[in-house]
Amino acid sequence: MLLERAARLLSHAHAVGDESPHVRDELAPLFTAALVALGDAQWRAWSGAFHVRDALRHAREAERAANALERAVEIAARAREAS
Repeated sequence: MLLERAARLLSHAHAVGDESPHVRDELAPLFTAALVALGDAQWRAWSGAFHVRDALRHAREAERAANALERAVEIAARAREAS
């Protein structure tokens, strides 16, 4: 569920960023952080070599990164619509 949501969010962020270089520059660090956090959480969940608490912690970090990106994308989309 988190990965599906993140994939939709990353796609939306990419589309919003493509429309404006300024917005893309603002979203880039959040986009990268979310992508890295999601990849790390997914790898840890699949590897099975880590303790469950560790995998859950990384999943929560990925969720926070995705939430931050989602808020930034919503703000950028609203600003784009207002202009």
